[in-house]
Amino acid sequence: MLSPSPYRPEPDTFEPLQPANNTDPNSQHDDDSDGIHVEPPSSAANAPAYKRPLDPKKLKRRGKGKLEGVEGGQCYILDLPEDLLHHFLTRLPPRSLLQLASTCKLLHNQAKSESIWRQCYINHFFWDGAASDGAAREQVKVLVQGCMGPGGRGWKREALSREGMLERWTASRTTFVVHHPLTVVVHNMSLSYPPHQASHKAGPLVVGKMHQTTPSKSPGASGADSPHTPSPAAKMSHRQKYEAMLAVSSRPPPSLFCAGMEVGALVRSDPLTGKVSKGFWGPGQDANFHLRPHWDPNSAPSAIFIPKRSQTHMLWGLLTGSCVHTTIQSRTHATHGGRANSVNVTSKPNDMHDGAVLSISQPEVNGTDPLKWVTGGEDGRVKYWQLNPATGRSGKKTPDAAPASITCLFTSEPVEEPLANRAEEVRLRQVAQPDAIAHVACDLQHDVVCGVTVDGDLRVWFDAASSPEEVRVDVGSEADLGGVRLLRLSCSQTNNGLVASVLVHHWKHPKITRYDISPDATVKTTFYATASESPLTTVQAFLQPTPPIARPPEPEVSLSARIVTPNSNSGANTPAAPPPELNLETLPRRLVPQEFGRFIVAGDEHGRAYIWEWDGRAVDNVVRPLRDWFATDGKVTAVDAHCSLIAVGSYDGHIDVFDPLPAVPIRVRGFRPPSHLTPGDLMVAASDELRARHYNVNHVIIENDLVVGAIGRNVLAWRAGTGKGRQSGKDTTPRKAPGGGGKGEFRGHSRTLDLRDLHQETVDSHHEIQEENTATRVHSTHERAHLAAMEDLGLADGDAALQYALMISQQEADGVQQTVPEPTTADEDEVMSDDEADAIRAVEQFKQAEEDDLAAILEQIRLAEEREAAGR
Repeated sequence: MLSPSPYRPEPDTFEPLQPANNTDPNSQHDDDSDGIHVEPPSSAANAPAYKRPLDPKKLKRRGKGKLEGVEGGQCYILDLPEDLLHHFLTRLPPRSLLQLASTCKLLHNQAKSESIWRQCYINHFFWDGAASDGAAREQVKVLVQGCMGPGGRGWKREALSREGMLERWTASRTTFVVHHPLTVVVHNMSLSYPPHQASHKAGPLVVGKMHQTTPSKSPGASGADSPHTPSPAAKMSHRQKYEAMLAVSSRPPPSLFCAGMEVGALVRSDPLTGKVSKGFWGPGQDANFHLRPHWDPNSAPSAIFIPKRSQTHMLWGLLTGSCVHTTIQSRTHATHGGRANSVNVTSKPNDMHDGAVLSISQPEVNGTDPLKWVTGGEDGRVKYWQLNPATGRSGKKTPDAAPASITCLFTSEPVEEPLANRAEEVRLRQVAQPDAIAHVACDLQHDVVCGVTVDGDLRVWFDAASSPEEVRVDVGSEADLGGVRLLRLSCSQTNNGLVASVLVHHWKHPKITRYDISPDATVKTTFYATASESPLTTVQAFLQPTPPIARPPEPEVSLSARIVTPNSNSGANTPAAPPPELNLETLPRRLVPQEFGRFIVAGDEHGRAYIWEWDGRAVDNVVRPLRDWFATDGKVTAVDAHCSLIAVGSYDGHIDVFDPLPAVPIRVRGFRPPSHLTPGDLMVAASDELRARHYNVNHVIIENDLVVGAIGRNVLAWRAGTGKGRQSGKDTTPRKAPGGGGKGEFRGHSRTLDLRDLHQETVDSHHEIQEENTATRVHSTHERAHLAAMEDLGLADGDAALQYALMISQQEADGVQQTVPEPTTADEDEVMSDDEADAIRAVEQFKQAEEDDLAAILEQIRLAEEREAAGR
């Protein structure tokens, strides 16, 4: 690493110093020393023992970048042309570029450029030279996301943040925590971080034990000197300073919400400690009055929706056909013994489905809580709902206050006739009773609702709340493509009007289909396919646009400005000519922030993962993946993406985290929870049976430094540590939790360094070094014997011995007798035969020794990888 120079120059007037070119003829030079200058002994003896360093403030400048009294030259980096210097800076790692910028003000000014940091980011995290690659620049708009969520932080902060984030993922020694908040299979999960509450109190931030200060003896003591308020000048202990530093520098632990379909409950727990909170949320009236949920036949859910990262409410679809909106209150609003409480709002009986609710969906809007959602039921209908919040203050009796209610805005009619290309038995079944709506989606901004059956009957309604217009599309029958397992909706305004983009995936089909549907029933079809045509087992679409890394540039020309050309005849009273109209369509299209960060992630049954760009370039209506790599051994069952990281869960309960930015994504972390699966259990886990969910990774959530996975009814959580802390080595070994989380849990300090693991790693490294030294000694013995045999034959090295053997073999094959130099004084014929045998024997021994050394090295690598995998 480069260190700052002791001489702080003024900008653009000084370059760092280099060793002078000594031309003394008495000086000694070594041709193999790469230009290293060696002083003669006489000059070293006459040199003073100590030389006082020069003060840069007292030195006089002489020319550009030179100081009088200092031996040295100029920094040749600063003499480079502007384009070469820019190219050099963009090839450095982010941290090295930051340190280099601190050595010189000229370099500091150069490093202020946002373009340099952007190219540094792309070259370092994608591949070397990617900043000048047009394909890589297009991938940046899709794959690059901010490390802290919001965009506009700039490429410099994002480059440094991502470099530190990847180091925490790869070098952290924290252990994962496994607990089971529910007694049934986890149906869905979500994370919630508590809001940051700024302290407005005067005085220093003190965390932990507060020391009482002595009250002021003056009769007119102010509030700041009262006995109940610590004095601002009061000293803090080292422990209080350390805790205060952690309080302002680290994020609080998140809360994990797990929903269970069989018991109809939402349970909160701490994923880093395994502690489960008391009470639960549910659609029934007795929710939160029991410590553990139980089956309630009067409010049994058939569909659940919970936001992924904003836990203020959740939605229930019941077997009775009604839907319930549950408000998740915090502890500050708790009314039952300090536990969190829930407020349920149930739909009206006249608006219920005629059967169970099979699907319920609501778009996640950043910053606001949506009040509308859509449901699909067994009766073949799609319903559009709206929540009417209660009026009046909570807990206050107001005469005009009205309770919260749910209103049905739209109800679709069952299909009048089946699709034309279905089998006769399917048509007879649909005439008797319409097929159930299996999946629904809605867009609140554009008022678009859609639903699809398992058999592939897609129906889209535009202006659903006011004047619905239906468009019906056949997306493929269950007999031909398999049942529909995924439905996503994204609407956008184009030059031709509103377009509803519907993403459909059939069960284990190798392609994902996108339908761009217009209100006039115009449909455009696009396929997302793979090269291997392997069946896809899990698909996740991230269609919510993400803000760009850098703030978009401001428009250079204001469209509202009017350009007036002065008339040459100023004295004439003729009116001025009107300015020409500005055609907006002819202006260059500026990329808006809404077009960044939309992609699709999927995994197949052979362990490969794929990433497609949502608006990728299609060739013959087929979009090829941006990334295609081998992620795990076996079927992929869950995927998630966040902060430009990809988490992949497999059928056997393993979770791997990848960095997708390089051309071949790099695995940065793997989690192998202890399992005792028999060969029969593995066969069940790899199958499509319903009980396979007890072994698969059904859901996975990844954050900046956190990963959470649901494996059956167990939940695995891991958070990257920040390195060595005050409590390093303490409370880091897995142990049973004291209570609140059930059996089989492991607790560990999530932000410390395990010294026991470091000691064990040192012991393992010692044994590896001993084995390597033994193999090296054996190799050296064989090599010395081979060299002695070749020296007796007059051969210099292995290549000469090989050429000699080939020459003799060629002579025998051709039957040509040639004169060979006689290495010894023995008979010529006898020497020739001995030379042939010795040369061939030496070559064979040399090749066998190389093969033995290669096998030993491969065996050592395999043993090291097994120990590393067992340690993790």
